[in-house]
Amino acid sequence: MASANQKQIRDPIIVISDVHLGSCDSDYRAFREFIDFLNKIKGEGCLVKDSTKKIYSPGTIIFLGDILEFWKPAGSDRNYIIECILPPLSALCNLNCDIIYVTGNHDEDLWDIKYIWGNVNKMCKNNGNNDKPNKGVKFPHDRDTYIKIFERTYPERSSNEKKDGEKIDIKGIEIGDNNKYIFIHGHQFDKWQVTYRISRGIEKFGKFCGMNGSYRFDPIDYLQDLANSSFSKRVVKSRMETMIFIIVVILYLVLTIFYVKANKTPIWSFVGIGWMLASSFIAVTVIPKIAAYLFPRIWDTIIKKFIKHKSVEQVITNYYKHDKGKNLDADVIVFGHTHNPGQFSIKNKHTGKDQLFINTGCWVKEKECDINKLNTFLYIDKKGHHLLKWDMESKDISYIKK
Repeated sequence: MASANQKQIRDPIIVISDVHLGSCDSDYRAFREFIDFLNKIKGEGCLVKDSTKKIYSPGTIIFLGDILEFWKPAGSDRNYIIECILPPLSALCNLNCDIIYVTGNHDEDLWDIKYIWGNVNKMCKNNGNNDKPNKGVKFPHDRDTYIKIFERTYPERSSNEKKDGEKIDIKGIEIGDNNKYIFIHGHQFDKWQVTYRISRGIEKFGKFCGMNGSYRFDPIDYLQDLANSSFSKRVVKSRMETMIFIIVVILYLVLTIFYVKANKTPIWSFVGIGWMLASSFIAVTVIPKIAAYLFPRIWDTIIKKFIKHKSVEQVITNYYKHDKGKNLDADVIVFGHTHNPGQFSIKNKHTGKDQLFINTGCWVKEKECDINKLNTFLYIDKKGHHLLKWDMESKDISYIKK
């Protein structure tokens, strides 16, 4: 039985993106019941509504980024992610399928596992998988199945692939009728993802200096890390403690200002040191909590006016750069990020071949989303691909209405 890697992939394949588990908008109940449904159709399969197409339980699930919401969790508390992920996670364990997880801009924290991978065996004295971190992180899910995490793309970027003497950035994986597929989250098309572009720029500069490896610049995530420490959450969430804290800080600031002005107290005095300590306390508790709450919402308001909820045609026509895509060796490029399912074909200006772009849609309830295009996924088998929708009420799989 072939495991999920860059040369082989078990079909059929289901591709899901943008569930945003842990956010207020996530339709996590529909997602959970969908995974239960996949367990129920093992072997028997299920007919797509109003068609003769039959789909089966997957051999591989590709989670194409933003499955978890680390940027904007409900109540700015990442514990809600755990609450939402545990039920579907238990159901996934029974599917007997490989899982490929490509990190997106909202759940890139998962890639931090690369920093400890390989060391866990030394600490716990267990035998395990020793894949190199820059080749994805793979570990056994069951006896015959694997979970593998990739950063930003699947298959991953290559530094030595060549085709007709030219470098190939990503070589697509063959599925079915000789079609080659590449899977990316899609924030690569989004020019407003400034943090992603800065990260890529630092990586290129590092390579120029002889240092290979990925780098991540993500201030929103850094603030969330501080805001989600147990102490920060306790200070901000407990009304009585918060009220007392604010009153004490205000009184302290007022008294300190008057005292310093009246006595011209130097910074290294008792009062000055106390001021620095209080300021540091605020800096690592209240300020990160407020910033972590406001920044993602401001950011979402900005990008909704540009790329979010745009059609595939609008995204590819306005944001796809042919020069950057000339070395993508694929017939089909699958992505998410914009929360709007669909497909659009273009002619590659460098190869002259047609390339199909498919957006997998989302599982979040937002007023900007068409209700007929929610809870969608891409199904791929040896015969081709199908963009489908799950209906939790009727338990039906259907094609997306245009």
